[in-house]
Amino acid sequence: MKAKWLLLAKIQFLGAFGLNKLRHTDDARLKRRAGWAAAAIVLAFAVIVFYVVVISLLFAEQGIVSALPAFMIAASSAIVFIFSLIRGSSMLFAAKDYDAVMSLPVKKSDVILSRLFTAYISNLLFALVVCVPASVVYFITAGFSVYRFFVILVSVLFSPLLPLTLATALGTVFTAVFARFKHKALWQSLAGILALAAILIASFAISYTSNSASADMNAVADFMAKKMYPPAALVSLATGGKVWAILAFAGANATAYALFVACVSPFYTKINALLAAKSAGAAYNEKQIRVASAFGALVKKEMKRLFSSAAYLMNSLTGALFLLIMAVAFLIFDPIQLLNEVIAAQAGAELSADLFLYPCAAFALLFAGMTFPSASSITMEGKSRWIMCSLPIPAKTIFTAKSLVGFLFSAPFALFFSVVVCAQSNAAAPQWILLLLVPTVYCAFISMAGTFLNYKFPKYDWTNETSAIKNSVPVLILSLGGMVPEIAVLVLSFMLGQNGFIPLLVLGGAALAGCFALWFGFFRRARLFDSPPSA
Repeated sequence: MKAKWLLLAKIQFLGAFGLNKLRHTDDARLKRRAGWAAAAIVLAFAVIVFYVVVISLLFAEQGIVSALPAFMIAASSAIVFIFSLIRGSSMLFAAKDYDAVMSLPVKKSDVILSRLFTAYISNLLFALVVCVPASVVYFITAGFSVYRFFVILVSVLFSPLLPLTLATALGTVFTAVFARFKHKALWQSLAGILALAAILIASFAISYTSNSASADMNAVADFMAKKMYPPAALVSLATGGKVWAILAFAGANATAYALFVACVSPFYTKINALLAAKSAGAAYNEKQIRVASAFGALVKKEMKRLFSSAAYLMNSLTGALFLLIMAVAFLIFDPIQLLNEVIAAQAGAELSADLFLYPCAAFALLFAGMTFPSASSITMEGKSRWIMCSLPIPAKTIFTAKSLVGFLFSAPFALFFSVVVCAQSNAAAPQWILLLLVPTVYCAFISMAGTFLNYKFPKYDWTNETSAIKNSVPVLILSLGGMVPEIAVLVLSFMLGQNGFIPLLVLGGAALAGCFALWFGFFRRARLFDSPPSA
């Protein structure tokens, strides 16, 4: 007989990714859409594998391939922690299936363990995409041995546990503290944003004050393994022959995971009850009724929906948050001048600061492409979507309002970051125009593409907001598939130097063409339903 938590995890996993519906449906259109989505995700994973291999080869080229296992574990763990913190604890609490699940003859620890295990599997898949190609390069260059294979296998399997547990624990603390607050979702989001900002700023500060003056991969690996994520140093010791180190690494990850389940289980029901209860009422204040346009009312509705959910807010505005943190970090540390001095000292000649201008602009596009609440806005309608369909408003007005919300967050932060970079690089007028126009157009395209993909791949039968936001096909396509052109532009801008404006122009032109294609081919022709709605 299978463990009850394992059965619950299986059901949640199949439902979260839509595999159960796909397995039992006869709808050819649904299967065709799933096939195209799977192809896009596979392509995105292939690009990630390519870049991982390139970075691994850089380690081998500099003769520090021994540091590669610790680096890949630290990198994947850091990403798991950041995105788990962004997700918060929404996968554990206030799920739609809470009453149904708790009515089953299962323990609270089984429910918590099953939900965490589902998150662990999804994070492990990402860790494998990063660690498997890096391990192949490591074994080819350093030589294969059964012992090293065992060390890397154990480290990869256990590595998501600790960052996942720490991030979920922080999210649980925020959830419990603000459960009685009136605007609890907003307070939870602000607490998560501040925690993430503090961690990222601390990482910038540690990197900035590092006594390593070189910009080689050895310094990067040392920073990742010893300063940013110290447990990864145990992996380095284990590959060097210290068996106790891999046992300590696995034990620390598993112990943190088990302790979290044991500590949260006694309070699980109480926290869910507090979240399900209505917030404290406010005194009635008489106000004058305001007249607004239908479009303005729709935008306000989308804004309120975005700020009513901590998971929706944190996952949708990640890129805008990173852009703001990067802009503030650039203002404080001026990394362009620092890099210019380091590279100029190594090259023995003064370099132009605008060499870093185009790669920084590519970074802005990379993070702006992570801001897409529109990719989940239709799905978040859930059972209330009949209201959207019954409004006497053209579909293009509704879709434009959904797209505008993401643009209003991504574009201003991208422009703020571009202004800081241009000012610190002493950019010329054409460069100012380029770095202000391209991010604006790209933000508009990402927001419109999110609405289009969510229209094509809606998911209304979600049980918790995490599955609707984080595991949906539109989000996966934009977050993974969007990295393909963005990282390509970043790499090309580094390689082309003074001609780095060319890939930016190409991407900007493609984004502009995409905006026109979406507006005339989708927004002006789309319908909210393919046939008359049933009673």
